[in-house]
Parts: sequence; structure tokens; C-alpha cells
Amino acid sequence: DFSQIVYDIEGEEVQATTGSLKFQRPGKFRWHYKEPFEQLIVSNGKTLWVYDKDLEQVIIRSIDGSFGSSPAALLAGSDEIDSYYLMEGAGDGVGQEDSLVLKPLEQDGMFKKIKITFLEKNISTMELFDYLGQKTIIHFSKFNKQTSFKPKTFQFIAPEGVDVLME
Repeated sequence: DFSQIVYDIEGEEVQATTGSLKFQRPGKFRWHYKEPFEQLIVSNGKTLWVYDKDLEQVIIRSIDGSFGSSPAALLAGSDEIDSYYLMEGAGDGVGQEDSLVLKPLEQDGMFKKIKITFLEKNISTMELFDYLGQKTIIHFSKFNKQTSFKPKTFQFIAPEGVDVLME
């Protein structure tokens, strides 16, 4: 499960969301925003589906090179992370909390810095700092590394009547 808060340049909260995340390495994930607006983002490692329930539309796109630098790719285990980011560790590995700071090698992405914090070797928090001065903080809970998923978990079939847009 996760909770996500977006802060503007002044540090004021502008959006809060909650949901669940399932991922399987390499490259498969199901990111489900539940509140306040339902949205589902699914990848099977080759195709990406973005379904907006309220808009009754799904956008389908092929996974390309830009996905390798996305925050979802960090969690889903892209093999290309070190070709997009300079990684700096923080923490001594002895305590309960360690972190990893990722800085993009090129300035053409969405984020100027990403910080991932681990608590007892599980992902605890992801902080995303964009070029407009906004900060997004995602807190993860109920992390379970032992879960396995059926292949259909990372597939998406558009509900009848929704608009399907191909990119």
C-alpha cells in the first residue's frame, strides 16, 4: 500500500492520494491509485496501460527508453537504472534506515533528484524532486517481498465502452 503527497514550491500540500502497488522484476507493475480519483497504471514489461476510470479512457503505449528512467522502473527493477542516474548511498548499512539518492545523468527527465529510503532492507519512502520545485513523497507500507503474482496481474483489458488511445 502507499500514500502519496505532492507539495508545491512553497511546501504546501497540493494533492494527496492513496493506493496499492504490485511489482515483479523485471519491469512488471500494477500501480493502483484509489483515492481521491481512481487510476490504474499497468506494465507487463513491454506495454504500458494508463486507465482513468472517471474519464473512461485508457492510454496504451509501448515501453520505450524513457520508461527506464521513471520512478516505476526503479521499483520494478529496470536493468538500465545506472545508465540514467548517478547513485549515491547514504547510511552505513548497520542501522535500520539507509537511503539511496539518484541524480539524473541528463537534465531532460522529469526529476532533478530521487531519494529512496529503506527501512530494515524494505523500501519505505520515495521522494521525487522535480525541476519546478515540487516534491512528491510516497510512503510505502505492508511491504511483502515474498508475494508472487499470477501473470494476468500485469495485463490490462479495457472495460467495455471506454475510449482506447494508442500512443
